[in-house]
Formats: sequence, structure tokens, C-alpha cells
Amino acid sequence: MSYYRGSLASKYYNSIIDYPYSTQEKVKNRPKPSNPALRRLVEFYHPVIYNADWQGRYFDQILSLEDDELDKVPDFIGWLFPCPERIGARSLSSDFSEPVMDEETFIYMRQDEGVGQNLKLAIMRILRYYSLSVQYNPSKWEAATEIATINDIGGSPERFNYWTNMYSHHYQRIARIIRSTRILGYEDIAVDIMNAFLALAKDHELFKDWPQEMVTTVTESWTRAATSKLEVAWDGKVYSSWLAKYNMP
Repeated sequence: MSYYRGSLASKYYNSIIDYPYSTQEKVKNRPKPSNPALRRLVEFYHPVIYNADWQGRYFDQILSLEDDELDKVPDFIGWLFPCPERIGARSLSSDFSEPVMDEETFIYMRQDEGVGQNLKLAIMRILRYYSLSVQYNPSKWEAATEIATINDIGGSPERFNYWTNMYSHHYQRIARIIRSTRILGYEDIAVDIMNAFLALAKDHELFKDWPQEMVTTVTESWTRAATSKLEVAWDGKVYSSWLAKYNMP
């Protein structure tokens, strides 16, 4: 992953050669999801298995793309931030172009440290796309996962123009990022991401010319993605009721 080798994220990145042989064998022999599309997803996401997505792209290759290149390949978002539902225009996507997590895949990805490591890298990259920087720190709370310190990178207001259009798809994309992070077991970081985007919108008055109803719809979707019961998607509907048994008491 050449892009990350020389960046702040390098300390979070381990390639397959950084893992002991015993770990590599354990990961490779661990049972994977039975659904072919979802098996491909976990192989793509895991740094030890290191397989390509449905378009032949590897995890580190996608994260190394420049911002304008990411704009040209919107299907990457379903692979970097998988969810247990498909919403909106994306609902017409195929299982391979946008995998939908089932319970088997949820358990596999949520319990695997290598998947979590790559998720944190994906968060760092995609938030930089939105003019935010990320650093991870241990939580002070025993039962919590890591927390993320997320800051505005700074720059001219024009940097927001491409995604603050009232009819942009980026609001659902941000909700997906938050929800996927939470679904994969990083609840505290999901809340940190939500708060960062809400602060960005407030500090820069990104929604000042919007109808209040639309502002409420967007901000509630972000909040719901981070804080609602696991089975409730960011649009307020339940698509995967099996998630209910994994809610924290």
C-alpha cells in the first residue's frame, strides 16, 4: 500500500508479510461465508487473504486512488463500507457490485482484527476525501473500543461544493460510512464520525440555503446510523431483523 507507507496511516497498516505464518494459515483456513459474493467481500477486506473486488481492484489500490478518481468509481463504497441492507438508488445493484451483509458475514467481519484494521484505514481515506483528518486513540472506558479524533483539514469553502449540493448522493454515503463502522463493531468511532460531520455542517453553514425539512432528514439519518438499534437502518426501516439480538444491553 504505497500511499499509506509514507503517511500518518502507516502505523495502522500491516501487509500480509507483517503477519506470522501461523496467523496467515489460521486466517486462510477459517470458514468463510457460504454466499459467493460475501465470501469475496471478506477476502477483499482481509489483509491476510488479500483478494480483489468484483472489478479486479484490491483494497489498497482503492484507498490509493486520488479524490477525482474516486468520483469516477462510485461502486467502491459498498465494498469499503458494507452494510446489511441496500437503500435508495443502490437497491438495484447486484450482490457482487454491492454486497449486502448476512448474519454469517456480520459475525466473521465483526470478530476479525484484520478486518477492523482495514476498516480504520478506509475511514481515514474516505474522511480525507471529505476534508477531515483522523487519528485513533485508546478509549478511557474499559468497555469501549478505540475513539477517533477527527478534525477539519481546513481550506477554502469551495472544497465542499462537490458534495453539499441539495440533491447529492453523498448524504446517504456518509450515513453508510457511519452505519458500516458501527455494524463492524466500532460503535464509538461511528459516533465520532457522526459528530464530525454534524460539526462540519454547522461550522461552515453547509445547509444554510436548504429547506429545514431536508436538513432534518439528512442529520437524522446520520444520527440514526450511529445511535439507533442495530436492526434500524439510517432511513428508519428494518431490513435485517436478525441484528436485534446483537444490540448492547
